[in-house]
Amino acid sequence: SPLCCARRRTVASATPPRREQPQVGSKGAAAREVALHVFRNEAPTNSRTRLEGVLEGVESAVWRLRATPKAVVNRGVMALMLGGLAEQILTVDAGRWRGWSVWDVLVNLPSDNWATYQRCVEQHPLGMAMAITGLTYFFADWIAQTCEGTTPMDFDAARIMRSTLVGTLVFGPLVHTYYQSQAHLFDALFPSAPWYSEALKIAMDQTMFCFTYNITYYLAMGALAGRPGRETLGEF
Repeated sequence: SPLCCARRRTVASATPPRREQPQVGSKGAAAREVALHVFRNEAPTNSRTRLEGVLEGVESAVWRLRATPKAVVNRGVMALMLGGLAEQILTVDAGRWRGWSVWDVLVNLPSDNWATYQRCVEQHPLGMAMAITGLTYFFADWIAQTCEGTTPMDFDAARIMRSTLVGTLVFGPLVHTYYQSQAHLFDALFPSAPWYSEALKIAMDQTMFCFTYNITYYLAMGALAGRPGRETLGEF
């Protein structure tokens, strides 16, 4: 009937045409196709369209990042890290600045930052250990790459990020737990804390813990880089 024909034309005009997908020979394109396959026979058309849009946006962002010059990426990484650190240090008294002069702010920075650090260590010991260790590993790897012959802004950003993750997520909790356990152990074995107890702690640090620490670092860095464990152990 004319009414049915009009309805068919309305539905056909309201359905958006299917967009042609670019032929990209990459892992990102393959992952997108796998994800779409899950929803192809189950999800409605609108859900598939939204999913395609999200995956296209992610893939486009990855390609733009890969096309960004290395120097720009490295400067962005350093600006983010140094800027965040400076912001935390310089604004430690931001809630009390009302009525303060610039001189008052500068004079109180050292003591108030130290007091804030001590308070955070008492309230969040594990979190502070993770934050400080991650920050230390970030700058340590940056300095190490510079000593290896690269310029300060020509570093391997992926390696620095791996080192930072290992410091934050692996060694922060590991070191915190180790020294807490060591303190409890020595308090139980040597309640009077004789002079040689400190020598025993140093011996434990430089033997058992040192070996564990180093091999864990190599294995964690190798795993994040996608290297086989046997190859990593051989390098160690």
